[in-house]
Amino acid sequence: MIVPSGDKGYFEKDVRAPHTIVSDDLEKKKLRKAEILEVTDQMTLRDDTTEIHIYNITNPHVRGFLLAHVLTGNILYVTDLISARGPIERSPGTVAVGEVLRKYGITDATIACGHGTTAKQAEIAAALAAK
Repeated sequence: MIVPSGDKGYFEKDVRAPHTIVSDDLEKKKLRKAEILEVTDQMTLRDDTTEIHIYNITNPHVRGFLLAHVLTGNILYVTDLISARGPIERSPGTVAVGEVLRKYGITDATIACGHGTTAKQAEIAAALAAK
């Protein structure tokens, strides 16, 4: 499990708690202990086919917020800060995402929204613009 820095203790407590309402395989078989990794600034995951950069960003929504940039396909996954359910307006959330895009030199990305569909970075440039 990958979590923002400062949240590891919460998730360690949560995964140690018994799952008594709906018992799952981890509860029944106790196969392994959950590994919880914290992201302070950024983390990179890679396998034989792709690389994923995970960024812990400052934003107006919550303390500790992770964005994932999948290099294969140039897809930025973001939820809550951008919702492509209709026109994407400039907001403190979109500006926070735009700051990450500029900081890490991400261009021409497809933004996959956790709520809604996708948006092309170039098409929502005004909403992502600096303050």
